[in-house]
Amino acid sequence: ADAIHPGYGFLAENAEFARTVINAGLTWIGPPPEVIRAAGDKIQAKRLTQKANVPTIP
Repeated sequence: ADAIHPGYGFLAENAEFARTVINAGLTWIGPPPEVIRAAGDKIQAKRLTQKANVPTIP
């Protein structure tokens, strides 16, 4: 395989798995590990959403 797409579920939400795939020299088909990590942190995800001018609830 030259590339990995995690589908959905636990591997798709695992930033370390994404980083491991990239470090192995494979193409990661998905968001960068930093984005996966940020999306997993609700407070950081909300801040990023607000920074992008997406309406959020208080």
